[in-house]
Amino acid sequence: MITLKEQEPEQIIDIANFPKEYEVYPEGARVKATFILPADTTSYDFCTPSWLYMFKTSRKVFPEQFWMEIFAYQLGCLVNVPVPPAFVAYDSKEKISGVVIEWFYNQYEDEYIRGGDVMQSMIGDYDIKRGLQHNLGDIFDFMKGLNWGPLCWTIEWAKILIFDALIGNSDRHQGNWGIVGKYGRLDKASRNEKTNATIVESMMSPAFDNGTSMGHEIYERDFHKFNIEKYVKKGKPHVMWDLNQEWRKKDNHENLIIKMAEAFPYCRDQMINCLQFSDAQIKEILQRLSAFRIEPRLSEVRAKFMLNLLLYRQNKLLLALRA
Repeated sequence: MITLKEQEPEQIIDIANFPKEYEVYPEGARVKATFILPADTTSYDFCTPSWLYMFKTSRKVFPEQFWMEIFAYQLGCLVNVPVPPAFVAYDSKEKISGVVIEWFYNQYEDEYIRGGDVMQSMIGDYDIKRGLQHNLGDIFDFMKGLNWGPLCWTIEWAKILIFDALIGNSDRHQGNWGIVGKYGRLDKASRNEKTNATIVESMMSPAFDNGTSMGHEIYERDFHKFNIEKYVKKGKPHVMWDLNQEWRKKDNHENLIIKMAEAFPYCRDQMINCLQFSDAQIKEILQRLSAFRIEPRLSEVRAKFMLNLLLYRQNKLLLALRA
């Protein structure tokens, strides 16, 4: 289990007066702004002073979407899958709620390789906008050429894939994963250019950008006619297993997990371990989030819907991995 940076309901982050790096962050579909948390900030003791954070809102048609990012962080801590810390936030000037997400690497001391760069290096005509050739076969071939830390890259990928299957994330495209390179020696003179240093260890980025998950697009008025079995079976990850598949016929989450377990048997137990949680533990997370008095609130009705959806997926995935 990863230690949770716990935010109390009275500690909603107001970003209105924080100096922004970008008023509108240039990547992704939702409105974002980045800022450095001031060093003298004491109100938010769960955050890291002088560190980079991103404020992110929901899509207008799905106003509760930002709750999925926060829930994913707390779930990740529970199941031991790294997810960037995510906190309830508000912009009092713009009168809009959202999530503040902690940057997952040091911009000055680490090297970040985007998933899109990996794909373009492996497939010459890769379409970065549509990503229809996004596949694990080429990703894994790229991974083999890097120096990895204590965790094997296959295990790191297995945990991300099982996490996405658990929350139903359909948006782990080439822009929503990457590789963080750690340098061996980096003196002050070379911090910015990094020309005199060598990457000695690589690690997967945490599972970031989790808003497209947990049935966020299902309106409360439609819960009564929701078919959970059909919905879960239909859900697919963004990535294919390999280029032998057709994009329209790629695996759903469950089948992709089965292929991962068959190709790398030592990852099976790692993925099963990520599914070891109780109903009570998920209820506790949802109750904690429902206590925040911010609009739109995470309602009791949606919290119950999220609980049922998660437990259904948990059971399906355990059955598949233990078969």
